[in-house]
Amino acid sequence: MKGQILDFSLQKNGGVISGDDGNRYLFHSSEWREQTMPTRGMAVDFDINEKNHGVAVYMALQQQPIAQARTIKKSIPTTETNGEPSLLDYAIAVVKDNYVNFEGRARRKEYWGFVLFSSLIAFGLAILSGIGAAISEDMAIVLSLPYYIYVLAIMLPNIAVGIRRLHDIDKSGWWLLVGLIPLVGSIWLIVLFATEGTAGENQFGDDPKAL
Repeated sequence: MKGQILDFSLQKNGGVISGDDGNRYLFHSSEWREQTMPTRGMAVDFDINEKNHGVAVYMALQQQPIAQARTIKKSIPTTETNGEPSLLDYAIAVVKDNYVNFEGRARRKEYWGFVLFSSLIAFGLAILSGIGAAISEDMAIVLSLPYYIYVLAIMLPNIAVGIRRLHDIDKSGWWLLVGLIPLVGSIWLIVLFATEGTAGENQFGDDPKAL
């Protein structure tokens, strides 16, 4: 069946397709069969499963470069690099789409993807600052500025994704304050952030792993 994407969100790990038959169909990100991310308004071809959800979703042939046009539609296993958004995709989405979003839920991949890449960037900028300090006092000031600007820039999305990660395990965002407890608090928070999210809908929203 042909249709058009009405909405897609990494946070919810899926989206909605408006079919040519006039009905709307939910689809999980694992059913997306292209390398580029789906966007609102994109024309697609898809099948429907027994739950009336969209499956095997492709870009419509007229939108694909000739080299990417498919010849046979077949089931492709869901992997980290095929169908499932990568950790980098989640990290980018935290900043691009959910910079100050304190509502809803964030799965573990979204939280830890953001932590991984933001920490790598901060580490690289800290090294740059150290190089400046080794050169001169003036260079130390100049080369340390990017680090402090970056730390300030990611403060809000860091809090936001932390709150949404707590929402995913059905806990209030106020649990972030546990981190203020010396030593024990940090360990406690790490355990909470690493805990599997609530299966299905909870008081904070739908399960981000499945629609």
